[in-house]
This record gives sequence, C-alpha cells and structure tokens, in this order.
Amino acid sequence: MTEKPTSPDKLEAARQSMTLARDLRERYPHFSQLVSGIFNYDWRYDYSSWEDAVEDWFGDFPKDSAKRGRARMELEELSTAVTEEMLASYFDLLSAGVIPADDGFTHRDWVREVLRRLDAAT
Repeated sequence: MTEKPTSPDKLEAARQSMTLARDLRERYPHFSQLVSGIFNYDWRYDYSSWEDAVEDWFGDFPKDSAKRGRARMELEELSTAVTEEMLASYFDLLSAGVIPADDGFTHRDWVREVLRRLDAAT
C-alpha cells in the first residue's frame, strides 16, 4: 500500500504550528518548561500529583528572585491577558502532558492556581 503524499496545506499548517510553538517557548520560557518539560507525556511516573510536579518546578525560585519574578510575570500575563481558547491552544502547541480539566480546572484557573502556589511558596 502506497502512502499518499502530504498536501501542501497540511505541510504549511505544520510549519505554522512549529513556528508558533517556538515563539511561545521564547516568550514564555518558564511556562513552557513547566507544561512541556515537567509535565511531559510520562510525568505521572515521576510525580504522585500535579501539585507535586509544580512544587518541583519551583526548584530554586526561592533562592533566585529574578527567575521567580520572570516566571510570575509569565503566569500573570497568561492568566489575565490571554483568552481561555488561546491558552488551551498553547497547552496543545507545547505538547503539555497535563490536562487541567482532569482536575476540574479551566486552563486559566489552572495557571492561576500555579501562580497562587508560587506566591505562597516564596
């Protein structure tokens, strides 16, 4: 059986998705590291809960106020200036392994909860 060649439209859509994902990683490096690094496809093997994974992500934030501040600014922007629909697409584009709805959150509320936990931890 011969595979059909991929249509130019599909290739262009894939290029656009890759470009947008790269742009997101550059604009939101801490958020990107959280949702696609910490919450990779098998994060449940490393952590007993999403909350434990977030706590691990905080890492050296208490010792590095500049890094914590940048992460906080990213989360604040994502939780206020980005629509729920766009935020959901960011999770998809970054191949997030966490699904906020599994824990009863919208994407926005999940980001707000991570922000709340970050503020409480420092």
